[in-house]
Amino acid sequence: MAKNENAEKLHKRIVDDDLCGLFVFTGEEKYLRRSAKNAILKKFADDPAGEFNIHKFDADKINPKNVAEAVESYPVMSERKLVVIENSKLFKTVSEENKAVWQDIVDNLPDDVCLVFDEDEIDGRSGLLKKAKSKGLYVEFQYKTPAELVNFCGKMFLQAGLKITNKAIEQLVFQCDEGLENVENEVNKLISYCADKKEVTEADVSLMVRKSLQNRIFKMIDEIFERNSAAVFEMLGELKIFKESPVKIIALIGGQISRLLKTSLLLADGRGADVASAIKMSPYVAKMYIEKARAKSPEQFSIMLDDCLNADYMIKSGSVDEWTSIEILIAKLLKA
Repeated sequence: MAKNENAEKLHKRIVDDDLCGLFVFTGEEKYLRRSAKNAILKKFADDPAGEFNIHKFDADKINPKNVAEAVESYPVMSERKLVVIENSKLFKTVSEENKAVWQDIVDNLPDDVCLVFDEDEIDGRSGLLKKAKSKGLYVEFQYKTPAELVNFCGKMFLQAGLKITNKAIEQLVFQCDEGLENVENEVNKLISYCADKKEVTEADVSLMVRKSLQNRIFKMIDEIFERNSAAVFEMLGELKIFKESPVKIIALIGGQISRLLKTSLLLADGRGADVASAIKMSPYVAKMYIEKARAKSPEQFSIMLDDCLNADYMIKSGSVDEWTSIEILIAKLLKA
C-alpha cells in the first residue's frame, strides 16, 4: 500500500475510533507523527478509565518483559488499552536475547490492545519490521510539498484575519527550515508581529522569518556566481562559528548544484515550464533556479557537481580536514 494511502487509512481509523491493532509510525515529518500519536492518545484519555489503560515506554525505559506484561494484562474497567513505545530502535537492531519476546508481542497482539511504535530510526531490511507491516499499519510521515506548505500557511493567516500574497507565503516556505513545526512557528511569529496592521508583506517575511541553512547556502551560491570571494568566505566563517556540519554543508551545496544542472538541461531542451516539477519546488523557487541556471552551461554545472562529490569523498576518506575540504571546494566553485 502506498505511503499516502496508509496515512489516509490511519486518518479514517482515528476518526472512526477503530484503533485496536498494531501501528508503526516513522518519517522525517515529526510534527505529523506527533499529531497522529496525540490524536490516538486523546481517544483513549477520553475513556472514563483512560488513565488506567494508557502505558508509555520511551527509549530509556523499554524492557520487553514489562511491555509484554502491559500488552497481555486485561484492560481496567474498559474494553481496550493503549501501549505507546517511542524510539525503541527495534526496527533497526534488536538483540538475539530479546528478539523472540518482541516477535511474540507482534505475532500475538490481543484484540483489545492498540500498540503504537513511534520510531526515528527504521531499517527496511529488519525482519521484525516486515512482520509488523504484515500484522499492522505502517505509516511513513514525509515532509509536505511546497504547495502543501503554502496552503497550510495560507489557512493560518486567513484564520488570523491577516492579508498576505501568495508570493510572500512562498518566500516564507522557501526561507525557513523544513518541517511543519518550523513553518508553524514562523507563521505565528509573523501573525504576532503584523497583528496591528492586518497585513503581512514580503519585507516582513525577510525581516522576521529565521533563515534556514539551506536558504543560507542558496544565498552563498549567489555570491559564488558573482565571484564575491570575500562574502562567500565570510558566510562560511559564520557557518563554522555556529558549528554546522561540514558534510551537511557540502551535501546542501551539492543538492543545489544538482538542481541547477537539472534546470540548465531542461532550459537547453526548451522545457523551462517543467522546472518546478523536476526540482520539486514551487514556481516561486523554480523562477530563482531558472535565473541562476542561465549563468552557466550544463557542462559547467556537471563539473561543479563532481567537485562537490570529490569534497565529500575527501572528508569521508580522511584525506583532508573537513573545513579544509570545504574551503578547497569553494575555491574551485569560485573559478568555475
